[in-house]
Amino acid sequence: MVTHVNKGVFQAFLGVFIISKRALFIPRALQNERIKIQSLINNNLELDGVMVEYHIYKYRPFHNNMKSIVQTVLNYNNDAIVLLDPRTDILQYAGSSLRAKKTVRQFFKLIEYSGNDPPEPSVLGGQLDKLISEMKRTINDMFSTVILGRNPRRFLIPPYFVAENYGDSWYRLSLKSLKKVCSDKGEYSVVAPIVFKGNLLRGSVLEKIVEDYVEMDECVDMYLIIPYELDEIRVAEDKLLRLAELINKMSSKTSKPIFVNIGEFGNVLVALGADGLVSGICWRATLKMPPLVGGMLPISNTQSQVYFHSIFKKLYIEYTLRFLEEIPYAYSCDCPICQSKKKFSESWIDVIQLFEDIPEYSIHYYYWKIKELEMYYRNPYLLMQDLENGRKLIREYNRRVGDEYFFLDGNLKIRYQIDEGYLERWLNVLRKLISSPNQG
Repeated sequence: MVTHVNKGVFQAFLGVFIISKRALFIPRALQNERIKIQSLINNNLELDGVMVEYHIYKYRPFHNNMKSIVQTVLNYNNDAIVLLDPRTDILQYAGSSLRAKKTVRQFFKLIEYSGNDPPEPSVLGGQLDKLISEMKRTINDMFSTVILGRNPRRFLIPPYFVAENYGDSWYRLSLKSLKKVCSDKGEYSVVAPIVFKGNLLRGSVLEKIVEDYVEMDECVDMYLIIPYELDEIRVAEDKLLRLAELINKMSSKTSKPIFVNIGEFGNVLVALGADGLVSGICWRATLKMPPLVGGMLPISNTQSQVYFHSIFKKLYIEYTLRFLEEIPYAYSCDCPICQSKKKFSESWIDVIQLFEDIPEYSIHYYYWKIKELEMYYRNPYLLMQDLENGRKLIREYNRRVGDEYFFLDGNLKIRYQIDEGYLERWLNVLRKLISSPNQG
């Protein structure tokens, strides 16, 4: 059975935000997303905070833009949670080709490493003090132009690495980094990162992971769980279940807020006890290595997808229009963008085709994320009902389109059908966790 520690202290932790209202959403912002952030503010959407990545913030051509994003958020909401992601996973995985990227090269210059292979944990362990000091300097720089009289909290995420097995060298190195920060936290509020690949999550070690981190609960102000490279749409159900169990077990052991870096499966985790989500604004839901090359096929460009709340999924425009043709009642939206387009047509098909740019897709998506985090926070039964309805919609749509397909760029053949399997897996996780007497 799902049980939770009373988190009344969370209200004080977050200032103006009340924990019973909804879970929080912290968008990841990249160097070209200042317009997105400003668009959210211009449309009066609640902005709980922002996360920026160290290697992007420090890269000179991007620095002013990233600093402007931070200042824009803080000027709008003095209580915003501003997080600097160390992205020290890059040191762990970056080979020579990725290291040639200028944003990544500065990392290795910082630790004075010139080897061809990524540095070993023993090498990085000797560099933790230098990395921690650099993160503190960067955080102070982020806040250096805050309006006089304001004093927002300074959150510090220690350098972290991706554990592939419980107790491996990378797992121990992340714990060592957290302990170093806790030994001299000073003015900073400590965010404890728990970062791992899916094969770490086995039932037998979940309790051990929780014990390892809750041992430092007195020092920690917030937990940030990062399932690395997790494809929430296609991953096996048992890995999703273990992730949800980890959230549930953490929530039963600590009164500190628990955030998760993930996409739409985050609704399940919020329903089961997570207090907030970190994700890209309409894309980059899962943390992974930076791409080597830019540019994607339109079918892969997640920024220009329309989010369908009814099926908890972003759909490319080709799917969107066909879905609306077959099942027009599957889509209804009162976000600022859709309502502004509604002035020109009552047809949702027309409304979607009037979307003009990436900020408009992002406002629509962000609006629904905030709404869902209010609807489903600690309310698994409502989420189960809506997931069931979403599955019925996809089944009806698939029945109608059959084996039909369309061509992308004239030669890439794409079927119109949508796999409903992700909804079934998410539902099963909810069913198991709210019915099992062994949870919590």
